[in-house]
Amino acid sequence: MKYNKPFQTSEYEQRVEDVKQRMVKAGFDLLICQDPANMAWLTGFDGWSFYTPQVVLVHLEEASPLWFGRAQDAKSAQITTDIPVNNIVSFSEPLVHHPAKHPYDELCELIKERGWGSARIGVELDAHYYKNSTADRDVLSFSVGHMAGRFWCSHFRTIRGHKRWRSAVLRC
Repeated sequence: MKYNKPFQTSEYEQRVEDVKQRMVKAGFDLLICQDPANMAWLTGFDGWSFYTPQVVLVHLEEASPLWFGRAQDAKSAQITTDIPVNNIVSFSEPLVHHPAKHPYDELCELIKERGWGSARIGVELDAHYYKNSTADRDVLSFSVGHMAGRFWCSHFRTIRGHKRWRSAVLRC
C-alpha cells in the first residue's frame, strides 16, 4: 500500500526542529502533544484513533519524536509518519476503558524509564479526550512556561509545588 504523506521528510524534520527551538526558548525539555490536530501538524500522524489516549513526545535530546498510543493504531503511526519504528510505543490493551487504570500511567512509566521524570515538561491539557489521571498523583515534575508558534496549549499545571493552573499559549 502506498501512502502519500502530507509533507516531505525534510518538512517533518524542520517542524520538529522548530518545535525544539521554541521549547528551548520556553524552558521545556519535553513536550507532550496530545491534541490530534497538533500531532498531525507535527508528525503527519493520521489515524482514526482520536477517541483513545495517544500522544507525541518531543524531547530536546531525542533525534525524533516518540508516538505513544493503542497497539492497533501503531501501524498508522508507522505508515503516516517518519517516526522510527523503535519510537512507536504501544500501551497495554487491557488499559483501554479500564475503570481504575489509565494508559497515561504507562506513559508516565515510559517517561521515567527514559530518565525524563524530572524534566521540565509542557503538556496540552485542553485536548478533547485528555484525562488527567496521573497528574494528581504527583508522578511527574512539570514546569510552567509560555511559547509562541503554531501549537495551542491552554493550560500547564505544576504537579510538584504550588499545584495551580496557569494559562499559556504554545504554538510551534
